[in-house]
Parts: sequence; structure tokens; C-alpha cells
Amino acid sequence: MSRLIVLAGIVGMIALVAAAFCWDCVRLESGYRRFAARADEQVAKHEQRLIAAVEGWPNLPADVVAALAAYRAAADSAERREAFAALAIATDKSLLATLDATNPAARRVIDEVHGAINRRNVVLKEIGGSLEEHARWSESFRSSVARMFLGPAVVLPSA
Repeated sequence: MSRLIVLAGIVGMIALVAAAFCWDCVRLESGYRRFAARADEQVAKHEQRLIAAVEGWPNLPADVVAALAAYRAAADSAERREAFAALAIATDKSLLATLDATNPAARRVIDEVHGAINRRNVVLKEIGGSLEEHARWSESFRSSVARMFLGPAVVLPSA
């Protein structure tokens, strides 16, 4: 009988340690997911600043209009970031090249476009260390344990 009690105690302690391990994994993964949501909100805020600056300008070039449509059609944040990169390139290549910098309205658009792109890059640079840490975490055993309880991993903005 005493062996059964000792065995039950050992099994109980192992179960308690396993539960604490799983709890800690879920806690860390939840923290990374909250960070990912905040980082994505910050990046999206600066992307929207570019969209607002470009949308107000009449006679947009065709490639900028197509890039805006692709940005709006993006289903998730990863597609949205790819569409934004294409929009930034199209805006820089065709819209900003055609604007007259001596025109005050055009100068305001140029400043807003460059400001939005630069602020977005600053945000991505600020969260760069956390992105690397999250990438290492995502490859760990503890992350896979947490995903068993929370579902698939989140995708963070790429720097």
C-alpha cells in the first residue's frame, strides 16, 4: 500500500510539473502574440498614413492605383505588408517622380509619403530585436507546446 501511495505521489508531482511547464509556455506565447498584435497595429497605422496621403491626389498613375487596390484586397497582415511594399515602390517610382516639388500641395504629398514610409521603417527597426527573439522562440520546443493549446503561430512584421 505504501508503494502505491509513493507511486501516486510521484505521478502527481510529475503531472504538476508538466502543468506548470505548459502554463509557462502558453504564458510566453501569449505575450509574443500580444506583442505581434501591437507591432502590426503600429505598422498598419503608418501604412494608412501613406494611403491617406496618396488617395487625396488627383490623377494617380495606373501602377499606384493597382497597388492601392492590391493593398485593400489583402486578406491578412502578411499579404498587406507585401502589398504595401509594392505600393511604396510604385509611389516612389511613378507618383513622386511626376510631382512638382515647387508646388506646395505636391510638396505636402511628397513629405507625407516620405514621412509615412520613414516612420514605418523606424517602427520596424525598433521592434527588430524582438522580431529576432520571436523567431528563435517560434523554433523552440516550448513554442510547439504552447501552440498545442493556442493554435497556429502568428506572423510578425518583417524588418
